[in-house]
Amino acid sequence: MQSLAYKYNTRIILLGILFYVIFIVTFSNSYSPVTLLGSATFLSYLSFITFFSTKDDSYFTKPLLASFVFFYSLVIVTLFMLLSYYYEGNTFLFSNVDSRLYEQYSFRMKDMPFGESISYIANYFKFDDWGAFVMMSSLLRIIPDKLFINFCFLIFATISAVKMYSIGIRFMPKKFAFLAAFSFSTASYFLYFCGTLAKEPFFILLIILSFDYFYKFIEQKKQAHLYIFIFYLILLFFFRPVVALFIGVGVGSYYVFKRSSVFMKVFFVIASLIFLNYTSDIFLEAYDSYTMGGEFSQLMEYRAESYSHSYSTSFNFVVNIFSCLFGPFPTFLWSGGADTPRTALYAPSVFYKFCITVFFWLAAFYAFKHKKIILYPMIVFVVVEMISLIIVQAGFELRKALPHYPAFYLVSFWLLSQSQNVRSLNKYARYWLFVVILVVIFWNMR
Repeated sequence: MQSLAYKYNTRIILLGILFYVIFIVTFSNSYSPVTLLGSATFLSYLSFITFFSTKDDSYFTKPLLASFVFFYSLVIVTLFMLLSYYYEGNTFLFSNVDSRLYEQYSFRMKDMPFGESISYIANYFKFDDWGAFVMMSSLLRIIPDKLFINFCFLIFATISAVKMYSIGIRFMPKKFAFLAAFSFSTASYFLYFCGTLAKEPFFILLIILSFDYFYKFIEQKKQAHLYIFIFYLILLFFFRPVVALFIGVGVGSYYVFKRSSVFMKVFFVIASLIFLNYTSDIFLEAYDSYTMGGEFSQLMEYRAESYSHSYSTSFNFVVNIFSCLFGPFPTFLWSGGADTPRTALYAPSVFYKFCITVFFWLAAFYAFKHKKIILYPMIVFVVVEMISLIIVQAGFELRKALPHYPAFYLVSFWLLSQSQNVRSLNKYARYWLFVVILVVIFWNMR
């Protein structure tokens, strides 16, 4: 009997092919190779996922995962770079501003003594950017070439996959832990960041390592694992501080819901909401530094303009909420904006993530209903970050949502592994694909 994972992935492939056939002719002619590469990436990505869905648990191992992730990523990122070089004469993947900034300062830092390089970067950037510059400049001290950084990013992606697998096999069969790890680590939007100069590949690895060592600690009760977990949280403060705090909230939920009274659970929820409101103010202040001001309406107008949405502020506010909770939405059509090549490269895996979103929310419901406490840290982390992004109107920006994606995939595939025990899951999946069709058509025809 075919598993739900296999049947659902097959439906996604057929649906994705249909969308690409319908939409591909409407893309800009000047970027049609980008679109064709996007469609080829979609087919290869979903073909591997569907193939793995047919295998038994005994087939899956860490070395197999590492090999598939590294070599597949190497091929896709190389193709992305060749395309970027053909159109723009560089390998920054249509992201010249951020990548050139990281390149410029990292190359300067590599020629300085380490302590001096820290002082240098502190004069120009806030501490939550120091981690990226220190990481890249340290790699350039080994081999002073951007491509070496990108090669290391692929290694980070491979380690991320293996560590996600290690987390997953604690609460689901190896097959589904493998699928979760592979689906995220080879996602086109994640590989896009591996091909540019960005903080995300190492930043995401730190998040995954934090969860991995937290789970090691609660399993083995070794103080060393706790100290390593705290160490990774401290490192995260030099990339994006609030993410470390959100992980802390997620970890706290494990202890509160495992041992505490009803009063303490209610207190934890209220305290978390207050905390979320405070940290969202910090987020908003950061956004305010490069947008038009701190009011929601102005911020929403900026977001809408950036992503070519010509609708009312209230409409975009609702779409922002939906995008945070269920998206982001794949853009197959050419919108005429500067982000078009980038969104075309994102689209293959953004579409897949959108299709499996239903499993995350159902998983959250079933986990709390059946007290699957081991999943609470990841579920709470995902939900808390989603809410914070809703508050600061960042639902259209994949880069800001990326930190919670590894946990999202793990929780979603956990539910898929329970498909034999969850009634009506196949029915919900079919209904959701109908919603996906409507939203994708609307989103690309807007």
